[in-house]
Amino acid sequence: MALDLTDHSSNSNDLTNTGVTEITSSLPFAESTSAADFESTESDKMEATDHASLDITGDITIEFWIKPESAIGFCGIIEKGYDTSAADRPINYFIDLGSDGLSPRFQYTNSNNFHVNELSGTNLSTGTWTHIAVSFTYGTGSSLVWYINGSTTNNTSSWTVGTGNVAGVGNASTLRIGYRSTSGVDAGFFDGQLDEIRIFSDIRTAQEIADNYNRELRDHAQDTALEAYWPFDAVVSPSASLSPSPSRSPSASISPSSSVSPSSSLSPSSSASASLSPSASLSPSSSASASLSPSASLSPSASL
Repeated sequence: MALDLTDHSSNSNDLTNTGVTEITSSLPFAESTSAADFESTESDKMEATDHASLDITGDITIEFWIKPESAIGFCGIIEKGYDTSAADRPINYFIDLGSDGLSPRFQYTNSNNFHVNELSGTNLSTGTWTHIAVSFTYGTGSSLVWYINGSTTNNTSSWTVGTGNVAGVGNASTLRIGYRSTSGVDAGFFDGQLDEIRIFSDIRTAQEIADNYNRELRDHAQDTALEAYWPFDAVVSPSASLSPSPSRSPSASISPSSSVSPSSSLSPSSSASASLSPSASLSPSSSASASLSPSASLSPSASL
């Protein structure tokens, strides 16, 4: 089974893949069935074509699971922007792993000036899955918040370059995953695994992050602030029906006095209000959740 490169938001920001492979074991949480494995020595990378939904200059939240296999300084994780020369640095948002290859940094540029916020100390460990989330309102440096495994506990950071108190700038760049661009050259390839990448154009609350970091998103199709969502596996909508059979009204009643013949059948097209005679029974296509023995009975007036 190949990696699912589909964007499960409503924006169709599907990925193209160069070399990244699928893993199906040792995953970060129970619902995940696959994750993306990047090899730095093979220049593995993923990309999404520029789209208006990816140019975010107001509120932003980025989330992902990460498992470094080796510590590579300044390796890129997610970048929307490019750096073709000293005079051309429109980086909308960029997360890398700092000089030690294990400390996440959020950065962007405005008017050729960098603004870089870094978590203090080493926050990741090679060979270990960690969930990272960062939220920020462009132009308000004090608004930036980091989350590690769904919590802000003991997470301290600072603007090591700039202040974060200037506006963000969108661009026409490709969105990069697993590497960065330096002066127009692909560089800083990540060595490790990524899963469940999400980009929002709003500020996720602490409760939302805590509730959803270790599971797939339940309402991804309805969340208008979800600009991109790459879980790398198929995601089932919570509204999807698991049974092809007709549904039953919770008000349907079963009487112990009426008998049901095991040989009679109910058409799948029967509506919930259809009346069943004492001899009516359920066909094999009826929902497996309603098993009736030949001795089970339905009142002639009972409706399904």
